[in-house]
Amino acid sequence: MSSQEKTDIEPKRLLIIGNGFDLHCGLHSSFREFISAQYGEHTKSDPMILISQENEKIKEMMSTRTSINAIKDLSHWIPIVAHENLWVAWLTFLRCCQETTKNWADVESQMTTLLTNHTVEKVLKQNEDVFEHDLKSESDSVFFFLVLLKGIFGNTNYISGLKKELTKLETSMMVYMNKQVHDNQPYFTHVEESIKQLTKLGIEGERKTEGAQPEPFNLLNFNYTNIESSLQDGDIGLKSGLHPIIQRNIHGTTKEHAVIGIDSTNVPVDSATVLFTKTYRLLEKQEIGYSGKEDFILSPEINTIVFYGHSLSNNDFAYFQSIFDFYHLYDSKIVLIFAYSVYNINIETDIKKSLYHNIQELLYRYGRSLGNDTHGRNLMHKLIIENRLLLKKV
Repeated sequence: MSSQEKTDIEPKRLLIIGNGFDLHCGLHSSFREFISAQYGEHTKSDPMILISQENEKIKEMMSTRTSINAIKDLSHWIPIVAHENLWVAWLTFLRCCQETTKNWADVESQMTTLLTNHTVEKVLKQNEDVFEHDLKSESDSVFFFLVLLKGIFGNTNYISGLKKELTKLETSMMVYMNKQVHDNQPYFTHVEESIKQLTKLGIEGERKTEGAQPEPFNLLNFNYTNIESSLQDGDIGLKSGLHPIIQRNIHGTTKEHAVIGIDSTNVPVDSATVLFTKTYRLLEKQEIGYSGKEDFILSPEINTIVFYGHSLSNNDFAYFQSIFDFYHLYDSKIVLIFAYSVYNINIETDIKKSLYHNIQELLYRYGRSLGNDTHGRNLMHKLIIENRLLLKKV
């Protein structure tokens, strides 16, 4: 039975999954693991070791903070530390030389902070004067990025060069993820088990889910892995109800072009940074991520939205805002279920507290986007009173 033959089935829920889903299913799919595996401490030629060796020189350069054009060793060591990729060298610096950097491996958040920096935006507009100025007021992250930029590209088109480097990073990530799936056969079983749980959550009330049937669903996947292909590779039949009616890998799959980018919500349309937003990059790579029939993933028949494994960070707020707008979240009967897993029993309280905080931030921001500050403050409270906001452990 093909996807096209399922047209008479209406989805009842929308599953939204992030990298936590793949991690839960046994893949080493985080950016942290990718960077460590591809560019870790195991070979003498990788940027990690070389940046460590150059650490004293970098520290001296950071403390001096003279103009970048005056750095004598720029042409000598930049090609060495960035021999693989500018973005990797920059992330490696965050990891290796800045122990206080929080969430260095949250690549898109780090990119957002960097690319929306006023000084960086000026450079992306080819303002060469920036390199002559004293940059003591800029963070180490920004300064090091500008050093890499100038050292690698000279005074050529920085945006074009950065986009090419980003494409190289994306391609490398896809090769890594393909190998992860290929080498991890238990992944397919874990996918089946997880989908079973997520398609039953909330329909059993306070009772167990064993007797409940999976609800037909659409899938919005923020990962690069293709769930339907994984289910087929695991020999899970279509009649099991575990296949999405419609799915979309919003940022591409391991078999297509991937997209790494920043959220477009607060990026002005005339900014040089707009070229690195997910919206712009998706337009550049139209039609990626579709599987099966091309149809609207936001079906009006959906009455439950289940989130699992997504950080709910600002990087993807534009997507969530669009979904909530489509379903008129404030005044509708749509139920939101935020599912979570406890990967370490010793920090279960912290896991739940972090999830609660992220939900609160998401709903508060969305409520305020409605143009009514009161909605921003009371949306979460309203959902709880109406029993439309649930936290479920899986």
